[in-house]
Amino acid sequence: MTHPTIALIEDDALLLEMYEATLSGEGYEIKKASDGKKALALITSEQPDLILLDLSMPSISGFEILEELRKQKSTIPVIVISNTDEEAAIRKCEELGVKEYVVKAQTNLDQIKQIVARHVPRPAAK
Repeated sequence: MTHPTIALIEDDALLLEMYEATLSGEGYEIKKASDGKKALALITSEQPDLILLDLSMPSISGFEILEELRKQKSTIPVIVISNTDEEAAIRKCEELGVKEYVVKAQTNLDQIKQIVARHVPRPAAK
């Protein structure tokens, strides 16, 4: 059985590492990108089961990635993990089909695990 794959799109190296360690510890396979261009290439080539997406990214923003996924009629669920809690950003993400919007400062790693598990079943323990 293959493990569910999560595309982790985050430009903060420390957060990228923390999310990766937490989710790979849960049995998910993690594919990472730290800028928007690499993120789109990764999503296209890997077709992950879930995308965790930061909005503030170098080269191509998270919003642009969401718009591109919509153009491609992608059915991959996206969870936005952002520093902003602005109503306009949250509304725009909802319009672009984001499944959940998470504010980093208000969310701990255990909550991230729970949010991911709502969208992608956790792999069975080895």
